[in-house]
Amino acid sequence: RDWSQDGAPLLVADAYYSVAADSEGLHRHADAESSFCLTSPNSSGVSLWLSLDDVPAAAGGGLELCSTSSSRFSPSCEEFSLGRGDVLAFSKDTLHRTVRWKSQGNGSTGHRLRRALVGRLVPHDTA
Repeated sequence: RDWSQDGAPLLVADAYYSVAADSEGLHRHADAESSFCLTSPNSSGVSLWLSLDDVPAAAGGGLELCSTSSSRFSPSCEEFSLGRGDVLAFSKDTLHRTVRWKSQGNGSTGHRLRRALVGRLVPHDTA
């Protein structure tokens, strides 16, 4: 869909996320299942993830995005490293999750923190 003809997109939800080092991370999900509940299921939508911390994939803790073009039950996934200030944009239907931090070899994940600002955008004519 070409949003440029619809006027400015509307922010329908925003959030601050903070995940501690000992967290399992959030399970694989699509934002359409929850964050876009105020819009029609048929409307398009985009999630923006603004990283507030450095999150290298090599240490775990990254954001995993999955393509479901082949199957929702065996998607092809890629974990992204994020630097503070990096933004990922993806469809409201994209399966994604936060990944658990990897152990530093002594059983500890350290004192890492993963924080992000998240926004949900829809075309202006959706509301």
